[in-house]
Amino acid sequence: MPLPQRPRPALGKRGLGEEDEGGELLAAVLLPATLRPCPYQVAGHTTAAGASDSFIDGAGRFYKPLQAGGRGEREREFYERVRRRLGDPAFSGRAAPFLAVLPWYHGVVTSGVSDHAGPESTTFLVLEDVASTYARPCIADVKIGHRTWYPGACAADTAKWKAKDVSSTQGVLGWKMCGMQVWRRQGEREPRAGGDGPSLTTPACAWWRPGKPWCKALTPQTAPAALLAYAGGAADRAALFGGLAAQVRRLGAWAEGQADAALHSSSLLLLYEGDPAAAAAAGLRPAVRAVDFAHSFITTARAAAAGGAEADKVEPTTPATTPHPSLVGVPDASFAAGLASLAAALEAAAAGGGEGV
Repeated sequence: MPLPQRPRPALGKRGLGEEDEGGELLAAVLLPATLRPCPYQVAGHTTAAGASDSFIDGAGRFYKPLQAGGRGEREREFYERVRRRLGDPAFSGRAAPFLAVLPWYHGVVTSGVSDHAGPESTTFLVLEDVASTYARPCIADVKIGHRTWYPGACAADTAKWKAKDVSSTQGVLGWKMCGMQVWRRQGEREPRAGGDGPSLTTPACAWWRPGKPWCKALTPQTAPAALLAYAGGAADRAALFGGLAAQVRRLGAWAEGQADAALHSSSLLLLYEGDPAAAAAAGLRPAVRAVDFAHSFITTARAAAAGGAEADKVEPTTPATTPHPSLVGVPDASFAAGLASLAAALEAAAAGGGEGV
């Protein structure tokens, strides 16, 4: 059964340690036994053995390894900068649609974990486990935006990202399916990989987790139908897709006019409860959450406090966390367009258009 719903605390509320004078959260040290591999990570990085490299603690927290170099710096600083601005009513008000889908941020923690090669020390971002209240969490990870590259990135990375955008659905649709897991009940049809091959019938209740090859085989023509495959465990497809589309539209309305964030290569998680009885008992509804900010920037300065003083100390800045001047003061048009495209595809799915791949 799912965990009971909990009141949502303020983003960035201290929970793992005390703040030092610089405003950073001091990490507590957790023993390896307190964590277990996340069983519902559907995309992203894995260990050398192919297992999830993220962890959950059973108490509603998700532990994401802090990536090396600029990616880790950017993602940590993204959450920190959001946290520092929560005391500014103007920011909290205009960014409310985005804050509503952003996982809670608890800071960072260091723990010794094993990657099948002996213990090592790993630093994690500690975030809300957005699937902790679900018994059978059905999840789709969708990367948003017509382009995943951004001004200021190195030439080699830019060339690599441009090539990926062109070779996938990203450049045409403005979104790309990166992974999913669906709880399938007995007798349901199992989708064909990339639209090819025979259709199979699920012999018993089981998880269906298409791998990277399945997702990469999707085309602009078959990707919208992949959304229908994602609805395998839903009791009411129209309600599922209609609810998700409405949430994406609300986020898109914010994205079209905001100039606080550049959200390159970030993703949305689409979630619903795959067990209809559990969903009804817990009142769980389809949800949208925003994740993955290793290439994202908060582009506006903090407001001054009353009396003209700075809201708090000067924010740490490195080349990796400093947005290119062309990103400052303008909406992220790529992200907004990707949201509009995804919302339209969800609305078409709600209307019953197309067949599953």
